[in-house]
Amino acid sequence: LSSIYGSLHVPSHISIKNEPFASKGKPRSSSMIKMGFGKKIEYVIFDVDGLMIDSERVYTDVTNEILAPYGAKMTWEIKAGLMGKTERPAAAHLLSFFPDIPLTIDDYLAQRTPLQNARWPHVQLLPGVERLVAHLAAHRIPIAIATSSVRRNFERKTVE
Repeated sequence: LSSIYGSLHVPSHISIKNEPFASKGKPRSSSMIKMGFGKKIEYVIFDVDGLMIDSERVYTDVTNEILAPYGAKMTWEIKAGLMGKTERPAAAHLLSFFPDIPLTIDDYLAQRTPLQNARWPHVQLLPGVERLVAHLAAHRIPIAIATSSVRRNFERKTVE
């Protein structure tokens, strides 16, 4: 499996089978990725941030760049509480850990947004993503992307 998926962790209850070809060399339309308990994977929904692209590094670097002049740094425990939140609730959560820093939510977002915008077009795919998506496409398994990111950030993150 590691040769197919690179560094992607595939649980032991999932098996990958080579799909036999139907007539004229075309793959069959059914998925050949099967769960160990006999069910086929019918579709895959990916989250973007931290799963497909290395956006978590951008969030961390930008946040720490803003906090640095105040001698503060975001810890993993703080960051874990930010994940999955939209921007205003995430900013409120972050700033609640630093009550002595004179930043409002709007001040923080005003600094954060241009710093992130400069980095989004350069964010990289995580290892194994391209290969996994190609494999799913080759087996005609529909895929979709889900995200809690605001549309403008999603568009910036996914531009080539």
